[in-house]
Amino acid sequence: MKGQHSSLIQLRQNTLKRTLVYILIGIAIAAVLIPCSIVGAMELNVSDDANVKKTTIDTMTFETCGKGQVPTTIDASSFILNVTDTASKPHMEVDANDTNFGVIGSHTLFSTRLKTGGKSTPDNKLELDVKEDGILHICARTASNSATDRNIVVTSSSGTEIINHVLLESEAVEEKYEEGGKIKTRKIYPVLSANVGAGTYSVTYPENAINIYSFALEHEGSSGVTASFKGGEGAEGTAPSDITVDPNTQITLPNIPFYQPGSNGTVGKHATVWSDGETTYAPGSKYTMGDSNVEFKASGWNYHVLEEHPRIEPTCTTDGNTQYWKCLTCGMCFTDAIASQFIEEEDTILPKTGHDLEHHSSKEATCTVDGNIEYWYCKNCGKYFSDADAQNEITQEQTVIPHTGHLLTYQVDGDKITAQCMKCGTTVTATIQAPQITIYTGEALDCSIKNKQNFEELTGHTLVLTYQKDGEYVDHPVDAGNYSAFMAVSGLIAQCDFTIDKASQNIATPFIQTISYDYITISPIGPGYGDTSYAISETKAAPASGWQSGTTFNSLKDNTKYYIYSKYAGDDNHDEAICATPAEATTMSYQTAFENFKKEQIEALDYVDKEGDSAAVKTIIANAKIELNALEYNASLSPEENYEVIQNIFDRTLLDIDVQRTQEFEDLKAEKVQELENMKQEGDSANAEKIINDTIKNLNDIKYDTNKTPLANKQIVISSVTEAENNVYNDRLDIFEANKKASIALLEGLKDPSDSPETTKTINDKIDELNSLTYDLAKSPKENKELIDTPTNEIKKALEETRTPEFESFKSEKIAEIRKFVQYEYTNDVEALMSSEKNDSDTEKAIAAEAINKINNTNFDNELNLANNKKVIQDIVDQFKSDVEKQRADDEKKKQEESQEASSTENVSAQTGDMTYVVVSCLVLCSLGTCALVIRKRREF
Repeated sequence: MKGQHSSLIQLRQNTLKRTLVYILIGIAIAAVLIPCSIVGAMELNVSDDANVKKTTIDTMTFETCGKGQVPTTIDASSFILNVTDTASKPHMEVDANDTNFGVIGSHTLFSTRLKTGGKSTPDNKLELDVKEDGILHICARTASNSATDRNIVVTSSSGTEIINHVLLESEAVEEKYEEGGKIKTRKIYPVLSANVGAGTYSVTYPENAINIYSFALEHEGSSGVTASFKGGEGAEGTAPSDITVDPNTQITLPNIPFYQPGSNGTVGKHATVWSDGETTYAPGSKYTMGDSNVEFKASGWNYHVLEEHPRIEPTCTTDGNTQYWKCLTCGMCFTDAIASQFIEEEDTILPKTGHDLEHHSSKEATCTVDGNIEYWYCKNCGKYFSDADAQNEITQEQTVIPHTGHLLTYQVDGDKITAQCMKCGTTVTATIQAPQITIYTGEALDCSIKNKQNFEELTGHTLVLTYQKDGEYVDHPVDAGNYSAFMAVSGLIAQCDFTIDKASQNIATPFIQTISYDYITISPIGPGYGDTSYAISETKAAPASGWQSGTTFNSLKDNTKYYIYSKYAGDDNHDEAICATPAEATTMSYQTAFENFKKEQIEALDYVDKEGDSAAVKTIIANAKIELNALEYNASLSPEENYEVIQNIFDRTLLDIDVQRTQEFEDLKAEKVQELENMKQEGDSANAEKIINDTIKNLNDIKYDTNKTPLANKQIVISSVTEAENNVYNDRLDIFEANKKASIALLEGLKDPSDSPETTKTINDKIDELNSLTYDLAKSPKENKELIDTPTNEIKKALEETRTPEFESFKSEKIAEIRKFVQYEYTNDVEALMSSEKNDSDTEKAIAAEAINKINNTNFDNELNLANNKKVIQDIVDQFKSDVEKQRADDEKKKQEESQEASSTENVSAQTGDMTYVVVSCLVLCSLGTCALVIRKRREF
């Protein structure tokens, strides 16, 4: 019905308009046929506001062009400016400049200009495509305060000059004005104007530059009807310009520059459709204006889908940008990740810095020093250029003029070679010098070359020494012997001869290790050069023979004094060495040796007792000492058999000690495993149980290590258990703190601004109570968790009891809002709602019923505060309204299509009525004309 009603109103308006048009036509015919005096006396107040003419000025400036840009085409509605500039270096560009145009008391300030660059050639020109007749206004001035030879010429396509005017600086007038309490002066330049008709016009100018600030066309246009565009409540942005056209004209809806800023971590939104209060339209869609103005508001708000653009620093030749975020859906740009602050994309640009050139003059090359060409170096980007305009980039290598090098001759004299440059006279002599050390050291004893670096820098030759030993080439002089060193340059050879002598060496006096009744053992002496050997003698003189590599001398006489010597045999590089002072030792008697060995074994048992040994181990050691002390030399046995009795007691004691230590270690392991089993508590995490079980397994796998002390073995077990206890405790503590933190966060999230002070205080008290809780070692993890859960559950239960009624009330309000929105009676019966006949749209009923079911099935969530619980319901309502509005738009479109089909029949009747109006109007006018003639004739008589 709404669509049909709209069509009837439109039909009546069109019929009235046609009637008024026919009356005006009739008046126009009468004005021709009837004398002016009669017509002038008639007053016909017939007005159609949509067709009233008014003067319109379309103005074109260059504010939308970026600095340094050359615009190509600018559309000013009633005329278009085409800019052509094909030169390799642009002759035209836009920059900022403030200038006033007009007259004193009425002038306009322009802030941008198009600089022509002072070149009027076929490579660049300006062309105006004028669409309507009118008056062309040009705001232009010279680029100099003194020039008087610059003119601007506007020519039509037929060659007629419309404007040919010399721009004189003297044409500007000065105006005084007050600003900040001070009197100031500003210049105002005149505006060039000329009548033009629709067509194409070229704009030329002389070789000396001028600046153009604005073109404008003043012409008649229809006020028509206007479409305006608003953002709506909470929207930010700049509204598009109003669109004014004739009635019944189709317009294209502009893009939607409105957005809702984000806040509190929530991403902002952008509008997706225009709404005229009844129907929504996509941007860019077509809309037919009626007879009245229309206001469109931004609608259909959706969240931005933001893409981050990281900051890019500008370079000398390329622009950079600030950090910003751009919506992939609407194309808007923002300074932050939640779209709270809009920014034009062009404002994110960081202009290129331009080169900072450092000039380097040319320099000639010499024999040894490179020269360079003239060049310029940019301190910003590190690039090189061959010109001051930085147009021709070169490499650093291309700036270098290589040095010419020396022209050398050479002369040899024994161990010397001399080089001399025939061009600059520079002379250098390189001399082979024998090594300072001439005794073997084990390292290369190379010769050196005096003035080597200077010689190589002058000649470019690398001086290399080669060596011969006894006529054979060697890499380096290392071993003792006779050597010659050679140095060759350009076929000339210098030679130096020298000798490396053998090195001397010393050997230490042997150290007596063991003395028995029939043998003496010495400690081995570290290696020297040549084989190490030892000799023993009953006299104090190094023997000529009898040298051995072993350190034990057997088959000696008892109770006899001996002298022991050591010797290095020497080698090709070292001399032989015999110790200067021999070691002295006297063999024991048989019984003394027995007592000494027994004493040694008793003393050895003192070191068997290790840190951490038990009383049982100490008892084993004490009993063995008693048994050894009781032994006496048995003359019926050989010395070896007496020794064996002592050794057997000692070995048996060591075995008994190892068995005791191993048993004590196993007992400790069993005790600690039981402690770990007892450590398990109710409520432990899987991680805590794994720590305990893994530690038990590791303990069972540990074996007693005889290389460690008993204490060290015990510490391995104890530290393993201690580490497990600490890890389990830390795990329990971490879980306790995490549970406490989660419960506090839950209570903080349950706060609601609408809560009473008492409720808020109750929540805060519970939060303080949770904050003060510490882990109770006397309780299990489960019991500690109950300490946290109890106050949390008490608050949740109290809030549920307090807020659920308010939440249910809110649900009822929103259900009523849904029913009101689709004009249903208030009823909780969804089936009754579906059967209601108060609305013709079954689809709207289904949408409403679905939303009501969702609300009824939504219960209060204890994990959310009241505001967020309400938001869940509000989101359902908002989605419902959006779905209904879309459905209504679809229904309205369908009705309009049906209405257009019905109106085609009515138009036939309307046209017949229009003919009737024409005939009646003509008869009335004819009657008026006849009356006027009769009156005139009577006056003549």
